[in-house]
Amino acid sequence: MKLALHELADADLIDIEEDATKFCVSTVTRNVAHNAILRFTRAWNEHSIPNLGIPSQLFAQRCRTSLLPQDTLPPGIVVANEYNDLGGNITLEGKFGEDPLQYHPYLINERSTRFQRDYPDPNLLFSTCVNRNRVPFQNAVLRFVELTYNLAP
Repeated sequence: MKLALHELADADLIDIEEDATKFCVSTVTRNVAHNAILRFTRAWNEHSIPNLGIPSQLFAQRCRTSLLPQDTLPPGIVVANEYNDLGGNITLEGKFGEDPLQYHPYLINERSTRFQRDYPDPNLLFSTCVNRNRVPFQNAVLRFVELTYNLAP
């Protein structure tokens, strides 16, 4: 996916320095990557390990867990900040770019509806991209940028 994005930038089809474009590129890329990770995790959990079994079944058989009350552990952001204060290094999720539609929920919904109509399957975008056909992923990025700019007030 990174190569696909570099190709778009090198061809001057996207301006990665522009805040709205940063937002669009990161939104599409994160969505496609997130779905790919979920797909991989499901496949891993259901594959057979020789002489051991299937991870999801092994977990279910050996599961000795119980739910903890919500207030048992501090929120993740608190733990991350404490870790950083003690000299560790956790990169907190930051804002990348700015959505020009951020104060217009109706327009955000309209963009999502149109984009999902055109690109309903993020797994297909990932599969084609990793199989050296970057064009569908690139077109999806360009479409999201186009929708964002066309709908921007």
